[in-house]
Formats: sequence, C-alpha cells, structure tokens
Amino acid sequence: MIEKLLVIIFITQAFVQSKPYKRSLSGAVDLTLSPGSVGKEVVEACILKLDSLSIFSNDFEFMKRIAFVETKFGTNFTFKDITRGIWQMSIPMLSELQAEASSAILVSLVTTISQTLGPSLVDFNNMDMTIPFHSAIALRLYIELIQNASAVPGLRQDQHHWWETNYTISSSKNYTAEVIELEASENCPEKEMDVWFLLDGSTSIRREHFETSLLFINHLMSGFVISPSIVRAGMSTYSSYGNTVIASKFDEHTDNSAFENAVNNTVYLTGTTYTGFAIYDVLTNGFTVISGARSFNLGIPRALVVITDGYSFDSAEEAAKQAHSAGVTLFAVGVGTGIELEEIKTMASHPYTTYSYIMTDFTDLLNVLPEPLSNKACKLSAAIQHGAPVTVSEEPGGIHYSYISVPAEDYVTVSFEVNAGSGSSAQIYVGLYPNPSASLHLLTFVLLPGDLVALKVTASGAITRSAVESNLDISSLVSGAASLYVTTVSTGTSKLELAITSTLSLTTTTAAVTTTTTSTSSPTADYLEWWIVMIIVVLSIVTIMILATVVLFILGISRSSRYPKCDHGICYSTCLCICTENRYGYYH
Repeated sequence: MIEKLLVIIFITQAFVQSKPYKRSLSGAVDLTLSPGSVGKEVVEACILKLDSLSIFSNDFEFMKRIAFVETKFGTNFTFKDITRGIWQMSIPMLSELQAEASSAILVSLVTTISQTLGPSLVDFNNMDMTIPFHSAIALRLYIELIQNASAVPGLRQDQHHWWETNYTISSSKNYTAEVIELEASENCPEKEMDVWFLLDGSTSIRREHFETSLLFINHLMSGFVISPSIVRAGMSTYSSYGNTVIASKFDEHTDNSAFENAVNNTVYLTGTTYTGFAIYDVLTNGFTVISGARSFNLGIPRALVVITDGYSFDSAEEAAKQAHSAGVTLFAVGVGTGIELEEIKTMASHPYTTYSYIMTDFTDLLNVLPEPLSNKACKLSAAIQHGAPVTVSEEPGGIHYSYISVPAEDYVTVSFEVNAGSGSSAQIYVGLYPNPSASLHLLTFVLLPGDLVALKVTASGAITRSAVESNLDISSLVSGAASLYVTTVSTGTSKLELAITSTLSLTTTTAAVTTTTTSTSSPTADYLEWWIVMIIVVLSIVTIMILATVVLFILGISRSSRYPKCDHGICYSTCLCICTENRYGYYH
C-alpha cells in the first residue's frame, strides 16, 4: 500500500562567533528520471524503485550485472548506441514489447506500474531510453516476457546464456568474466552487523540437503570478518513445535574458524515444520544482549536469514511481523517445489523483491545465492528505535545506513546532532527508498560539529513552505512506504560521532502538527493553552460542587416537612438527626 509522508524539517541555527552558520539544504533529487544520468548509484536506485513496486521476483543481481556488462553502468558507450541508454534496450527488443503489450504476462505488470508511477513510464511507443528508469522498466518487463512467467535465471552461466541469446554481442564482451570483475569490487568484509541463520531441519529437507545448507552458511560467512567488533553470527535449527536447537549464540563463537566448526556440528533434527515458533525463539533467545547481540544504540544492523523447504504448520507471517517490528531485516529463502510462495513473501522484509529468494534446489544455495545475499548484506540498514538514541561512529569516508518506522496514525521527530569536535562533518541523505544517495533522495543537508537538525514526519499532510522565525521550515508531500531511510556519509578529516534520535508522538497531537505547518507555534503558546485547560477543569469541578449543594439543600427542605420537630435528639450531621422522643429519624 502506498502511503504519504509529510516531512517537516526544522534547522536549528548553529552559531560561530555569534553569527548564524549557513548550511546547504537541498530538496528532492531523482537522477533515475534525468536523461543521460549514469553511474552505479543511478543503476542501484533504478533497481530499488523497481523492487519497491513489489510486483517482480528477485532478479539475483541480473539487472545490475547487465548494466555493468553492457555499458559499465553508463560510463562506457564504446561500440554502443548512446540513445539506447545504460541497459542498451535495442529497437527490436522494444518492438517486441509493443507487439506483446496486451499479453497476459505484461498487462497486470504494466497496469500496476501505470497506476503507481504514471502511464508515461510504460508507453512503449514514446519511452526515452536515455532516461535510466525508462530503460530499466523496459528491460525488466522484457525479461518477464522472454521468461514467460518462469523465474529469472540465477546461475551465472544461465544469465550468460540469456544475455547472449537476447543481446547483440560484441566479441570483446564476456558476461561471466565481467560479472566476476564486478563481484570482486563489491566485497565488504568488515561490514558491521549481527546476523542469525535459522535453518529448517525437518524430515522433508533430507540429510544431504541439510548438509548443503550448512556448506552455504559457511561459504557466505567466509566473505565477512567474524569478530566481537565487526560481524557477530548466530545460528539455530528447527523442526516440530518446540523443537529448536541453538548451534551458536552471538557471543559463543567469535571468529570465522570457531563459527564454521559450530555450523558443521549442527544436529539434523527431523520432524515437521514450525517456522513461526522458531522465529519467535530467535527473537527471545537470539537477538538479546544476554545472548551477545549488540545494543540498538550502537546502530548495528540486525539480520535474520530463514532457510526452509516447505510451508509452516503455524503462522510464520505473524512471527515475521514481530521480527520486522523488532528492527530485524528478514531474508526469506525458500528451496524446492514444496514451499508456499506467499508465505516466503510475507516473511521477508519490505520490499519482498529484495529480501525473498526462491531457489529451485539446494545446490542453488551454493551456486546462486552467496553473491546476491552478500551484496544485500553490505547495505543493511540499522533500525532507529523510537526513544532509543543511536550513536553513529564512522571514520572519514565511512557510510552508515539506517531507517525509522513511521506509524500510520502517529508522527515521529527525528533529530541529528554532530558531537562537537574538530574536523568531523557529515552529509545526510534522507529518502523513502533504502540507501538514499546523491542520485535518489528526498532531501540532503550537511552537518558540522554542534549542528542540530530535527525532522518531523507523519503519514499524511499538505504541502507548505514558509519561514518560521529564524528557522527554516520545509514541508513536502511525497509517496512511499511508511519508513524513512537515512544515509550518513562521514565527510570530515576525523572520526564522525553523530547522534540520531527518533521520538514517537501521540496520535492526538498529529492534527496539531498538520494544521500548524503554515503558522508559528511557540513553547509559550503551548504553556498558555495548558493553563487554559486547567482553569476550565477547575471551574467545572467548582460548578458541579455548587449544584450538588443546592440539590441537597432542596432535598433537605422537602423531607423536613414530612416529619415533626423535636427538642430532644442526636444530630449525626447537619442534615440527619435522630429524635429520641418520637423514635424516628428526620431531616432538618
């Protein structure tokens, strides 16, 4: 579901020698829609936008690899037609799309893209291939058409064959060799993260497939440095309800060799499949500080990789929702013909196109998955929990990714503050897609020591632009998922220490935020409004007391007329007396 976010940015003035420091702040940039834009960032942004539509399956890096092989992400058009763009969509390829536009395969995809992003993006007669996103959409639809609803080829040699069949091949090009070159440049062995593997050990897996899964885990983790300060790894296996076994907690096997041995010694359980229970168990006994997971305030991404070959006997979806809410990115890997496709999709984090993988058999775990999954892990985002400040520490040139969930009915205030210190600075990119960059972002700004920027984000609102006293107030109505993504780039000469805080506000105050975007609301005004409310409450209580006294007085007069007075009696209150002469009670 596409939701709308109102983003209000309040820039607190920093002062240098009693003068306001002028920072640069820029609005939305989307180079994917700019003719002639090129580069790896642009290609990745196009793919992120396609994935966020949630209408395609995972492409196992195929789109990215073709862009590199064909034009080096648009930076090398030697022997190429520059008008065909980054992905070199030829006229025959576009003609085939035009001819098959009414086919069952394309109709639903084209309709969704048209309704979500606009009909011009799927007008095959007028698409401009020099616009990166136009070219990306055309190629993705062409792949779907050629595959005829079959899975996108995942094996490198299968992708090579597809490329040779459908592209005009230059004798100087070798798909496999160039993909290996690309993969070698994308390693991130020292990416900080806490990653846990949850492996289905039910009877349907079979022992040889279970052992292949163990080989995959060790192969994947061989590309990362396991240590207490870099990557912490955990693993458990599961089968029937209540039957989960932890092979390694985050703080038990803290180097690659020790973790590999723990994985190799994992027990094959047999039994049925209760994926939901197993996910809950990981959240309870795995992603906890007592089990070695690092605290949220360190800004370390958390990932859970679930590998299963069949549908769950309990609700894996509900358990996965708990994982998502707990700030854990969930990769869902389904293997074989016995899986439930929708279950894999709903388990995976959003968008499922990025975080779900459907494998034909267990050999694909070793031959297909390591590179795509490793590349996704390199750009994992850390969750900024509401009310739990995060400190981002990055050396010069370092990059940190994070995200903040935005509830549908509430709003959040996100603040960024660079700790005082010479030489440190940060370029902040904020967007509605993961990993915002210079090529695709909602806004960007620079932070120097002592600077503070606060963003107010809500799920709905109106466009306003106005100056509020000495602060800058910018509001923009944008579309996207109910999360705000942040990329922090350390641009200074010394280590960056950046505090990011997200505060959840009550639903009842949302309306006030939305309606006051065009007017000034000061703390003094809020204070006066609070006193007015208190005065009204006190006056209401006093009025009720007066009315109650009057009613009791009237009742007293009415009832006293029904009884004779006596001179001898005991009064227990101002209203009730017991007459000892006549032996009855009366009111006076």
